Amino acid sequence: MNEKKTAIERYRLIDSQLVRKSFPTKEYLAEICGVSIKAIEVDIHKMRNDNALRYDAPIDYDRNRKGYYYKNASYSINELSLKHEDIEALKNMLVILKRYEQLSLLNPLKQVINKIEKFSGNKQIADSIEDISDLIQVEIPPDSKGLEYSIELYDAIRNFCSIQFKYNRFSTGTEKLHTVDPYLLKEYKNRWYLTGWYHEEKRIATFALERISLLKTLEKRFKLNENFSRKDYFKYSFGITVINDYKPEQIVLKFNIKQGLYIKAQPIHSTQKIVKETKNGVHIAITVIPSYELTSQILSYGNDVEVLKPKYLRDSIKSYLIDSIKKYA
Repeated sequence: MNEKKTAIERYRLIDSQLVRKSFPTKEYLAEICGVSIKAIEVDIHKMRNDNALRYDAPIDYDRNRKGYYYKNASYSINELSLKHEDIEALKNMLVILKRYEQLSLLNPLKQVINKIEKFSGNKQIADSIEDISDLIQVEIPPDSKGLEYSIELYDAIRNFCSIQFKYNRFSTGTEKLHTVDPYLLKEYKNRWYLTGWYHEEKRIATFALERISLLKTLEKRFKLNENFSRKDYFKYSFGITVINDYKPEQIVLKFNIKQGLYIKAQPIHSTQKIVKETKNGVHIAITVIPSYELTSQILSYGNDVEVLKPKYLRDSIKSYLIDSIKKYA
């Protein structure tokens, strides 16, 4: 008897014999695989029916030749066989990814889909995307500058390489050369940002990709700041603003019943907790670093929300609302 083979090795040996159309017997397959006839019977059953293997091998028995063969003469477990549900899953994934099609980092995935189509002989995957786009609609962000750098930025982050780029600040309208140790890429409201150690000001900063130009990767390597956590850096931010010297605070908001139902179903922040519910409204608490984005979000709810604390934020929102009313006086 030959040396006993592993299950995967046996599947491949069985497949090689069936592809040759040699009509092997169970006894012969057991001999070359180094196992019992019973084990070969189990292997054939698994190749036909095991959902985990996903072979769905069309193995049949020829009584005249007293051996096994593939009913589909072109079949092999080494060929890529896509089920209907596999094709549907790929199509649905591509519809979702259209939201990020400007992100050059995903271009290799499109190439993988092309290879799958070519290898499987199935040309309906990408061609039928439009057929289901009416059923699954995603928000497609407007064209954004800077996304063409996504692959280079990702490589720099992964390989711990410093970068240089020119950055156009909204506040001054001027471009300035920046040197940064890139830590992570972040998406917020269809816009992309780079967070890293800003050499010129010796602090962690976040930059909008759309305002970056003339990016180049430097040979200089860096170490991640020991006080920086990719997982937790934005944990208490509202949006992308993290003021490094500020501490998170508890913000308590009261929403009316109607808006409160939406806030309960779709929290405005990962730290959201329901403080209490009454017939007049829903009180929630979030723990965040106060920022312009937080103020803008609260103002966007109009008279559906009331800031209960802290007092300074309540007074600030009140001042904004009074100034707004004056414009309509």
